[in-house]
Amino acid sequence: MAGRVRRKTGKGLRVIRLEMILIIAWIFLQGYSADYAAAQDLVYTPSDSTVYVLTYFETKEKLKEAINKTTWISYDHAFDNKSNVYKSDVNNITELQFHKSKFVFFASVNNVKDVRSFVYSELKELKLYALDDNEEIFRYGLALNRINFYWNEKDFKYARQFLNALYSLKHKKFIQVNLTEELSRFEVKAEQYRNSNPKPELTEDARKLVIQAVTLAKDNNFTEAVKLYKQAIDIDETIPEAHFNLALVYGKLEDYDYAIAEMKKYLMLVPNAKDARAAKDKIYEWEANN
Repeated sequence: MAGRVRRKTGKGLRVIRLEMILIIAWIFLQGYSADYAAAQDLVYTPSDSTVYVLTYFETKEKLKEAINKTTWISYDHAFDNKSNVYKSDVNNITELQFHKSKFVFFASVNNVKDVRSFVYSELKELKLYALDDNEEIFRYGLALNRINFYWNEKDFKYARQFLNALYSLKHKKFIQVNLTEELSRFEVKAEQYRNSNPKPELTEDARKLVIQAVTLAKDNNFTEAVKLYKQAIDIDETIPEAHFNLALVYGKLEDYDYAIAEMKKYLMLVPNAKDARAAKDKIYEWEANN
């Protein structure tokens, strides 16, 4: 009986030793995982409660600003052999384009021209990570459609801004712009312009801004063109060509509410313009797309 008890006890000890080994291994692995997680901690992910809702145009401006503040952008390219992966760096972003459904950047990658598109509805995880403290070049990173975006410590707000803008664009969370009151206010100005004879001359400052905006639009730099047209209109609201051209630029940006409003302002100023029919048809086209 005593022998049996000893054998049973020995077996129990072996079970206990095995359990202890498993526990120690588990603790070790937990510690290792914790160390790894510490190197790449999730520091921010946007949600309805954290995103400040802006107009569609303002959201795109925020996105552009955040991209321009990146410290580094790199591509992950996978070959046919999935285990063989290498990184290539974006040397220079030459142009950014923003559309209702996506944003596109034109870049120089290892001195070769490249174009990358990001369709908002297809974006998956929008998560910002803190990288290893030993990293000297950048501090925060985001992996997005196999492209990595990085920001340094002082530009953390732009990293958050980038995620917030993408979240808004993905989920179409924008302030619904009501331009009815704005058009009613503008009608007073437009009537004064229509009744004036001779028509007021364009100031030199406004002319300069309009010409520069036209040049930018020809180069497909629509976002900057919008800024200059708006500056010209701030100087003088009654510049028909500024409203007409601004409407077309907003249309290119797929910002149809503003495109329609600006074209209506153009028609208020010059209802009998030679291209009035084409301007009205453009409004119908934008209304269908809106």
